Amino acid sequence: MTTQGTAVPAKSPLPAQSSTAVRVTTTLFFAAIASIPFMRPFTIPLLGSAVQIADLLFALTGVAWVVSLVLGGATMRRGRFYVLLGVLFGAMCLTMALSPARNVGRLVIEIYLLGLSVLAYNVVRSLDDLRRTWTVWTATAMFTAAAILISAVLFYAIGLKDPKSNMVLWSAGSLPVGNYPRVRGFFLNGNMTGNYLAVSACFAVGLAALSDSEKHRRWALIAALAIAAATLFTLSTALGGLSISVGLFAWLLQKGTGRARALKALLPLASAGAFAMLLVTAAYPKKLETGLVLVPSPRWLTWSSSWKSFVAHPLFGNGLGVPLADVHYDAARGVHEHLTDPHNAWLSVAGQTGLVGLAAFVALLVWFARGLRGMAMVGDRAGIARAALLGALVVVVYQAFSCSLEDMRHVWVLFGLMAGAVESSARGPGIGPES
Repeated sequence: MTTQGTAVPAKSPLPAQSSTAVRVTTTLFFAAIASIPFMRPFTIPLLGSAVQIADLLFALTGVAWVVSLVLGGATMRRGRFYVLLGVLFGAMCLTMALSPARNVGRLVIEIYLLGLSVLAYNVVRSLDDLRRTWTVWTATAMFTAAAILISAVLFYAIGLKDPKSNMVLWSAGSLPVGNYPRVRGFFLNGNMTGNYLAVSACFAVGLAALSDSEKHRRWALIAALAIAAATLFTLSTALGGLSISVGLFAWLLQKGTGRARALKALLPLASAGAFAMLLVTAAYPKKLETGLVLVPSPRWLTWSSSWKSFVAHPLFGNGLGVPLADVHYDAARGVHEHLTDPHNAWLSVAGQTGLVGLAAFVALLVWFARGLRGMAMVGDRAGIARAALLGALVVVVYQAFSCSLEDMRHVWVLFGLMAGAVESSARGPGIGPES
């Protein structure tokens, strides 16, 4: 108890080494974010996965964060997110114990992916943190988009069509052969590139709203348009998810301004177009002597094969990392392919971890969607941030029906960012600093 006039000692500043550890953690985190799209040509196989530069940087970020926790420069965030991740991890452990296949190396990879979301959840704690993260993310995505757009120009201008000389191009996939470029950027395939770019376009829209100056806002919107344009050349189903997100943004903009009622029509139109795109991925038209018929697509064949694997072990799955499909297919470019991936995240999760794992994964996504309510496109900065994050979630959920994206690094970073927004919204208005 103090007497009147007695000064209360102020809190001593953090030790220099702990403050340094926090700065190092943040710097490494931003470096890891910037390196996400550069999987090629610096990828090495390890534990049944493709290890990239970003993995090393995220691992170093994790070490720096633990050091900052020990030194007292950082605190660990508290929230329900850990419970949901724990349930998902528990489902994986059950799979390891009860499924026919046991892959310890794969479990290590899954722990790493969960760790990415924990890092993002703890490092990004305020709107300013989110703005800086989106700035780094958008700049890197813009570089990738510029490389893709230049590659497309060179494809037609000087006939640079060989992937060996134009490394941004992608010759794989089941699309018919034609005089058009299909790109994969610096990822391993075009579907990963498409998802990353579509998510990045949503982030760029959010960055524009969070930017303080008109100049930065303008550049962020230009980046969003360029990234969306580059997404077109991936010819991936991410385009369907991005179109729904754009429709959502338009609907929120009209709702906030009360102008241009026609904007409301974009959301149902985009949703209808996205649904039609999914139908196209399931069956292709083929001209026979008897006329034009629909034939099952490679995705439909892998879905059917993966479904049989799931039905064989529905409760706890077949095991982490096991091949779920067994499809032999002659691609239109004249190459015989043996497809073992489900090309569907829902079937992939269910086939590996069973209904238990699928329920845990879906519960996590539902928690994100419910927590990101209160969106806006004008006025409320926190509401705009939630809208951008939900737009990115729409991209992931939609493309999950035609792509096994549950192991993509940027998706788990997105999960951590969304969890931070959800937890902050639950504690008060907006995404704010948290002790």
